[in-house]
Amino acid sequence: TGAVTIGANNLTVNSSDVSAVTAGITGTTGNINIAATTRTDVDGAITLTGAGTVDLDRAVVSGVNVTTAAGAITFDGAASTDTGAVTVSTGAGAGNILFNNTLGLGGALGVTAGTGNATFTGAVTSGGNNLTVNSAADVTANNGANDFSTVTLTSATGNASLVDANAIILGASTVGGTLCVTSSGTIAQ
Repeated sequence: TGAVTIGANNLTVNSSDVSAVTAGITGTTGNINIAATTRTDVDGAITLTGAGTVDLDRAVVSGVNVTTAAGAITFDGAASTDTGAVTVSTGAGAGNILFNNTLGLGGALGVTAGTGNATFTGAVTSGGNNLTVNSAADVTANNGANDFSTVTLTSATGNASLVDANAIILGASTVGGTLCVTSSGTIAQ
């Protein structure tokens, strides 16, 4: 498909027939909601330059960025990164980033939540790939089935809480509040 520009309009896709967003979606303050009931490959960047929000269900993001200027980004269904590095960012704005279900990393993932929170409620499986999270607020990944490799955190004034089912490596991290790391294995830096 070709690139989609929504401007300040909303884009809602409720279909099991959507299998890929290949050329990307751009807009300003419009909201994007892809509520497909089957896997949706996001092979083109999603970029909102205003306070619009992005809500993706069952997304597989492949080597592209999902970015807003301040709006929240939510992954409702099981999500994964397929190939290449992926960035999910709300810029310097107050938008939260929420992964509501499992997250599998097939490549490095960078998450920047500006002054919003970054929350991973489902199990994160890193597959040996790095996870980098930047947020001025809280970073939470407390699922007991998490399997991280290397996690690097920057949380200027917030707290960070990580739980890992086995060993975890902390990259060079800065947390302004309380850092809590729970692991059934080795915690290394």
